[in-house]
Amino acid sequence: MDKKTFIQKVVPMQAPMRLMAERMLRDNDAAADAVQEAFVQLWERRKRLDSIDNLEGYCLQTVRYRCVDMMRKRLPVVPIESAGEITDEEVLAESQMIEERSLRVEQLMSELNEREREVVSLRYFEGCSTEQLTQRLNLSTANLYTILSRAINKMKNKNTTL
Repeated sequence: MDKKTFIQKVVPMQAPMRLMAERMLRDNDAAADAVQEAFVQLWERRKRLDSIDNLEGYCLQTVRYRCVDMMRKRLPVVPIESAGEITDEEVLAESQMIEERSLRVEQLMSELNEREREVVSLRYFEGCSTEQLTQRLNLSTANLYTILSRAINKMKNKNTTL
């Protein structure tokens, strides 16, 4: 991809990239930095961008990875020695909490229609990519995102009413 094509196709992605970064980082300056670093990475990879089918998704994914890296750097590092002992009661409580969440997710999933259940399961439990899902389920990308969005919203709404 040459400079002109990059400016025409990639630079217009700045606004959605910035929005995603601001939502993830909750800091305008850090979001601007993340977007800038993502653009540097995209520029360095410009020769490979012509072969990308979903350039918008690729740009958003690039900035998302930058944001995750920035959030990881913010986390405090606690030496193992100072972390303390974990008691059996804490392990049991954590295990029970995980079990309760798993049961709740199963219950929410059972309230989805068959297609929504299939899409959510393949996406989040089996880790299928968007491309894999569209090919496997014979769906357009827009249709896939619509099904996922509706399913997630149904699950959120059901979860908040209980």
